[in-house]
This record gives sequence, C-alpha cells and structure tokens, in this order.
Amino acid sequence: MVNIWIFFTLMGEPEFWGALSAVLILSYFIVRQKGPKELKDVYKRALLLFAISVLLSLSLTHAIKYAAMEERPCTVCTTDNAGSCNVFCLQSPSFPSGHSTAAFAAFTSLFLILQKKKRFLLLFIIPALVAVSRVMLGVHFWHDIAAGSLIGIAIPLIIHHIHERWWDF
Repeated sequence: MVNIWIFFTLMGEPEFWGALSAVLILSYFIVRQKGPKELKDVYKRALLLFAISVLLSLSLTHAIKYAAMEERPCTVCTTDNAGSCNVFCLQSPSFPSGHSTAAFAAFTSLFLILQKKKRFLLLFIIPALVAVSRVMLGVHFWHDIAAGSLIGIAIPLIIHHIHERWWDF
C-alpha cells in the first residue's frame, strides 16, 4: 500500500508551487488578451499576491533555517547507511518547515484571492495535511511545522493588508 503521507508531502514541494505559479501566469496572459477589464484586474492582483507571498514566505523560512541550524529528527541517506536512513530526509536544517510554509502561503493567498468566503476555509485541510505529513514521514518536529505554517499564513495576510491599505498593485 502506498503511504498517503508521501502524496501530501509532495504537494509541498517547491516544484509543485512553481508549476502552479506558471499556470497562473499563463492564464493571466490569456485573460489579459481576451477577458473583461474586471477579470484582468483580479488576475493581476491574484498573481502578485500569490507570487509575492510565496516567495517572501519561503525566503524568510530559508533565512531562519540557516540561522537556527536545527538538525532534523532523521538520518540522511549516504552510501554507508543505505539500510538505516530516511529517504525523505534532507541535508538542510529542520526549523522551520519549508513544505509547511509553501503550502500555507499558497492556500492563504488563494483564500484571500477568493474574497475570504467561509466555504473556502476547507482549503486549509490540504496545507494542514502537507504539514502533518512532514512529521509522519519523520523529517520534521512538530514545532518545525507549526513555525512554517505560521509564516505561511502571516506573510500573505501582511501582503494583503499592505495592498488593501497602502499599495495598489
């Protein structure tokens, strides 16, 4: 049986969010050519909120990772320990979780883009599962995913607030 946690952890991969960003960018250019002005403005706002939020969140997480330098709870695979290592264990520091940050930044951005409709709160099940998958696969501690999740939620909220209050992008 396939481990379901692998599926969710893969949803937090930077390549996944890069692909989603590419789809948003392509769809913006299509809408810009053929869509009504109101839709163009929504896409521009959505694209910038999403891209800025995800990039800033991941940059902050990366900076904290290398300032804190906390070791992971797993053993990185090498040629010497092939049988007793965790294939998901990375050589990068553990705190905070980049997968959790990316997933929560993306989904918080989407939630804000979708005008905060309550039914979209269900979207947060996905980043929560991404975060938990990191612990279940043994590559992060609980405080790693908590910190990554908070960063992923806070940065889009701050960017959205700046946009609404002072800067109309």
